[in-house]
Amino acid sequence: NIQRHFAKMFAGIASLKSPDGNELQGMFSREGEYVHFKQSIQLSDDPTIYRRLARVEGMMQSCLAHELQKAVESIKTIDSSNREVFLEWIDKYPAQIVLTAMQISWAQRIEDGLRKTTKHLEATEENIGHFLVILAEGVLGELPNDIRRKYEQLITDLVHQRDTSRQLAEAGTSSVEDFDWLYHMRYYWNANQEDPLKKVEILMANAVFNYGFEYLGVGDKL
Repeated sequence: NIQRHFAKMFAGIASLKSPDGNELQGMFSREGEYVHFKQSIQLSDDPTIYRRLARVEGMMQSCLAHELQKAVESIKTIDSSNREVFLEWIDKYPAQIVLTAMQISWAQRIEDGLRKTTKHLEATEENIGHFLVILAEGVLGELPNDIRRKYEQLITDLVHQRDTSRQLAEAGTSSVEDFDWLYHMRYYWNANQEDPLKKVEILMANAVFNYGFEYLGVGDKL
């Protein structure tokens, strides 16, 4: 059974959706989050466990990359003053995609602000504050476990982004080359990169990494 090999390879996948035992349609996290595959995988096409697992890995990465591209494009239309649109956007995507898209958007907003004035950094901090109010109210309601965990993770990330935005403004940081900014972990979206798996770069100081697109589920965050 292919399912018993998942824990060895994919920490975020608890099981796969397979109604007939042959067709794999998507993946479940331990928290109950479900991510549908762009294209189903027919197990009968690959007789060996190794090749089946390789296809699952490839589909996992391809699916997450596809979802992230949609999230990055649509987040540009999200306004912190519109509660319903923001929550609908969050609910539309897996937690991992929401968090990554928000990281990309935040880095872009910060760098846009650094190229202007500290007032723009203060505006970014204020915008994040509005998002936090929406999430704090939302998490108090009746929510499925995976959605609640998603909200909580996003709150954790947004608090860090708010505090960092405030610190940059108070320090008078005025350049994207200032070390006060460069030493933070920053996510960038490269729209010109043709390979979907290389569109996201993570930078810290002078170190550069490509995002791995391994499914993480909705686990706890520090």
